[in-house]
Amino acid sequence: MGSNSTQKIVNQIREKYDIGSNFAVTFLESWFGTKEFTEEQYIKSLQDPASKTWFDFAITTNERGRLLAKSIKPFLHTKASRFLDAGCGYGGFLIGFHELGLDVFGFDLDPKLISLSKANLKDYNLPEDRVQIGDLLDVKLLATLGKFDAIVCNDVLEHVSDVATSMEHLAQLLSPHGVLTIQVPNKDYIGYISHDGHYNLFGIIFLEHNQAKEYYRSFFHDKYDVGEYYELKYYAGKLKSLGYNVTFLPASLQKGRREAMQLAIQTVPDFFNFIMQAGPPWRLKIPVALRYGLYMLSFCVHGFTALLFLSKKTYFKQKYLSGSWVIVAREK
Repeated sequence: MGSNSTQKIVNQIREKYDIGSNFAVTFLESWFGTKEFTEEQYIKSLQDPASKTWFDFAITTNERGRLLAKSIKPFLHTKASRFLDAGCGYGGFLIGFHELGLDVFGFDLDPKLISLSKANLKDYNLPEDRVQIGDLLDVKLLATLGKFDAIVCNDVLEHVSDVATSMEHLAQLLSPHGVLTIQVPNKDYIGYISHDGHYNLFGIIFLEHNQAKEYYRSFFHDKYDVGEYYELKYYAGKLKSLGYNVTFLPASLQKGRREAMQLAIQTVPDFFNFIMQAGPPWRLKIPVALRYGLYMLSFCVHGFTALLFLSKKTYFKQKYLSGSWVIVAREK
């Protein structure tokens, strides 16, 4: 394993996040780029907000997978047996549905993530060949997979180049009476104004794709891999056009009205810090500033309307208080 310090961190991570040793070691070695690391390095690596966001997202993969599996279980057919995670990432959803008794399979574009998924499967004595490198837009790959009784596509569609075709491919993989669950981030969530869900950047969600890419490159040097964000009605409408009934589940990241107001107030000093900071050029700061103003006006108007009319409360909650949308689709 390496030094005592390394072993101590691995044990702490395993206990805190209820993950196996293979996944913990493989993930931490990938995170630090070395087989040995100190507690000081561990603490320092989480001081950057963007890094902490990605660390938390990765290390809670099994927890998130189990929560979603528990939520989807009531929708599953009594004879459901095969599960697919399209964009399996760190493998947590595979574990969650395995624990429901399903045969689990997954694919992902990123070889590093596939290695982490395999390590996660190994902790549960599952064959590593259950996951493979693959693309949701690759029709040849999809033709080899067969049909599935449950499919999850979690935090993937905002990264693909063709959302509509990707959703059609997911539908083609679903067996009769199967359940398709899509989870996508909500760019209008009040908590993402100051810190977007991918990179912790103020106001990047207000920009068109090419503008967002330029903004991102003011701070980072790797590839900007976020595509287009769509409204909830787009995803729901597409699924309905494919012949499915749609149910919305409560998001794991959802704020109450008081917390949302606190987040809204916090955006004001964050906005001025954004304007004053070096980095993004003014050709990006100006559209962010204008759209931020319009957003806050809309947030206040819709919030006030939701207080007066009960029928508007659900819309306000879905549009501004939910960090992501969880959409469950079944045949009509």
